Amino acid sequence: MRPGRWGREEGRKEGREEGRDGGTEGRRDGGRDGGTEGGTEGKGIDYYSYKWAEVMSADAFSAFEEVGLDNEEKVQEVGRRFRQTVLAMGGGTPPSEVYEAFRGRQPKPDALLRHSGLAKEGECAATH
Repeated sequence: MRPGRWGREEGRKEGREEGRDGGTEGRRDGGRDGGTEGGTEGKGIDYYSYKWAEVMSADAFSAFEEVGLDNEEKVQEVGRRFRQTVLAMGGGTPPSEVYEAFRGRQPKPDALLRHSGLAKEGECAATH
């Protein structure tokens, strides 16, 4: 199978033509493969999930910025806290609880807005 423009569609098409699985019969998800390339039914949630991951990533990095990226001792302290919470707790604990254990609060979009150039330091008023 050759990857198509999005990597999978052309291969799926060839698979159906050659009699290999690729149809939706018997699939509980109605044929949606979780990606954003097919149809519109999953695009909204896929995009929201992606954007929320960006919010969490930027907010997590801002914990390092807040202590000063040049302050090696404090950066290491935040790094240990990140390792002991986000990395160590893994999937056994709900993500919101893991994140709150790391940051002491729920994620805020302020850092993403700042890193994207949509807001300047101190301009963000988004709070939870």
